[in-house]
Amino acid sequence: YIQNTNAQWGGSIYANNSLDVHNSKFSDSKAKYCAAIYAQGNISSEGSSFKNLNAGETGGAIGLREVISGEINNCTFENDTS
Repeated sequence: YIQNTNAQWGGSIYANNSLDVHNSKFSDSKAKYCAAIYAQGNISSEGSSFKNLNAGETGGAIGLREVISGEINNCTFENDTS
């Protein structure tokens, strides 16, 4: 997921249900809220990288709402802003 822009919520992924993201790369993306992922529900991410992401309002890389269970393991975050 590279160079996604002009999104309102979740520059690359907007998920209303459970989400599993593994060994993925998110870079150089922009959104108003949550430049890489916006998730409602359970989330799991492992071995993914989040680099050069910008959210104009909140959630530079990942934004979560109403999450019951969440795991983020062995992920890298670099130069992500909101």
